[in-house]
Amino acid sequence: FYEIASEIEQSIKKIWTDKPTEIRTDKLNDKAQSFIEFVNRIDHLREVTRTSSIKYFLISAPTSYGKTRLLKKIMDLQQQKSFCIDIDYSKQKNLTVTHLIKNILDYCHITNSTLIPSQVAFAMHRATEESGKNEVLICVDGADAFSLHAIKELLNEFIPKIANTISEKYNILDLRIIFSVCQSSPWLQTSSPIILKEIPLTPS
Repeated sequence: FYEIASEIEQSIKKIWTDKPTEIRTDKLNDKAQSFIEFVNRIDHLREVTRTSSIKYFLISAPTSYGKTRLLKKIMDLQQQKSFCIDIDYSKQKNLTVTHLIKNILDYCHITNSTLIPSQVAFAMHRATEESGKNEVLICVDGADAFSLHAIKELLNEFIPKIANTISEKYNILDLRIIFSVCQSSPWLQTSSPIILKEIPLTPS
């Protein structure tokens, strides 16, 4: 964040006009402009990307509040150290855990594999080794598409199983999973062994 803020300062100095109170934001470089657009999301970005015992997040807000853009920014910040898996279910519905497993395996270029959590753990292990990274970030946009049964299975079986397999068998230091939803209640009302931290968004 400090590096980006420094770039903003340099950009502003370059575009300072004859009227000191006017800043021509159209001339800011892309990174500075992007940062300014996310000023009111900095706390959310810090919470998701900082080192913490909380690994699983639920970004919740109505349509058009910036959930997708926030996910993209999180992946942009993490891509240097994390193998990022970007999945968009915003135009789908009635999905099962099997859909997610298949999409993750496809993202990791694993074909003709059994659709079970242990294969997901192996796929992420191979992907991190090939990419030279030791962390994994999975962002699932439009997770309202999952059925209630799928949500229960995700929180009680899928996520705990891949987390346990990774910690026991593979050299992956960190696994984070972020879901974005419009309706958080089906997720928060589901009892599970994992901590799912809700991040509610307000209008940007």
